[in-house]
Amino acid sequence: MSSLSRVLGALFVSLLLVVPSYAAEQLKVGLAAIDVTPPIGVPLGGYGTPSRRLSPMDWKGKYKYAFMLKPSTGKRDAIRAKAMVLIKGSEKLLFLSIDLVAIDKGFKKYVYKKLKKLGFKKENIIVSATHTHHGPGTLSKKFLWKVIGMDLYQRKITKRLKQQTVEVAKMAISKAEPATLHSLKFDAEGIQENRRHVEGHFDTEMNFLMAKDQNGDWMGGMTNLAIHPTSMRSKDLRYSADIPGEIERSFRQKLEGVNKTKRAVTMMFTNGAEGDVRAVHGGERWMTQLAGTLGQQFITKLDKAVQIKPVWKAVTKKVFLGLPYLNLPTCAADMGAKGFGKFIMNTIRKFPLATALPMWTDLTLVQLDGISMMTWPGEPTTSIGLDLKRAAYQAGAKNAWVLGLTNHHLAYFVTAQEFYEPGYEGCASFYGPLGGVKIINKYRKMINKK
Repeated sequence: MSSLSRVLGALFVSLLLVVPSYAAEQLKVGLAAIDVTPPIGVPLGGYGTPSRRLSPMDWKGKYKYAFMLKPSTGKRDAIRAKAMVLIKGSEKLLFLSIDLVAIDKGFKKYVYKKLKKLGFKKENIIVSATHTHHGPGTLSKKFLWKVIGMDLYQRKITKRLKQQTVEVAKMAISKAEPATLHSLKFDAEGIQENRRHVEGHFDTEMNFLMAKDQNGDWMGGMTNLAIHPTSMRSKDLRYSADIPGEIERSFRQKLEGVNKTKRAVTMMFTNGAEGDVRAVHGGERWMTQLAGTLGQQFITKLDKAVQIKPVWKAVTKKVFLGLPYLNLPTCAADMGAKGFGKFIMNTIRKFPLATALPMWTDLTLVQLDGISMMTWPGEPTTSIGLDLKRAAYQAGAKNAWVLGLTNHHLAYFVTAQEFYEPGYEGCASFYGPLGGVKIINKYRKMINKK
């Protein structure tokens, strides 16, 4: 064999080795969504108001699933589980969004246990609740959440929902195909208001992570906005994804309208720092109209979407929050307590909740080509969320996402000032005036770590 033949032969073998290696590193994206609506009759989770409560409680066993709260009576629209998975070689990143009022730590643990054999790391699985108050209750074993607005734990309902969440994740994995990633950010207009009546105090920033297939058509993706999904009235006992579901539907229709083919699109909503933010108008009709308005804003900004590199890193760290307690003076002011009751609450001041809530929680930071996604185990208020985003931007992030109600739920997190002001948010904040600050400080270290 001549030297030229040997060189050409070696080059051919090298190409055979290189091509599979290149193909293995190509980004694949999968998206999926399924209807996970439980049986009619399961109480709705989120409101503990009199309009939701049974009086008297169902001591006689009249209802199959309900004891403290009234049973659900129907279905306005589907309760859904949605998934977006990124796969590049052996690296995987999974986002899940479920139409529930909250996600507890056990839910995330179950999903990870079922998916780790597929090569997923714990920190690469992000499970978020949209925070609809018209999804199923009965999902928590914690006495505190049962009493506040979830009703008694129903094992079969909870287990089935967990199984369906794993199912939608596997469906997204099976549908993964070569794709490109795109990021978009704009300010939503005329959608939100501060429910503590602080004029203009809410985070208008709306973020998107979306994928295109090899034909240039939109596959869908995920979006992030701070808004309390309480558009549906508490006395309405039908299942509904509330305004997040309407937003997903509006965005999906807009993307399908610009696709060259008839490719179906999957969109998933994640919530932000919505602790003190709601829709500017309440009611079923308004939530559809507002989502349509937001969809129109989205489509006019779509040409500003930029392609990003499929390079990511996820890190999970523990943070110590301290001993949880009920802030009795703020609760007394919020409830309008008077006389002896007010005196007792202002005297005791702190009611310990150490057996009801943990002292530690996990935080996960996902960094994806200039995007910093930061999970929050509950509901931060606007000021807390903006402080966290500011820390990310100061560290060089192009986009900052606060993934509220993600991987765990420990109620509200407020500023020191809000903690002592009359209001539901301060009363429902269980880790003192510095609970949110501890989380932000932990993220500062995570973001700035080289």
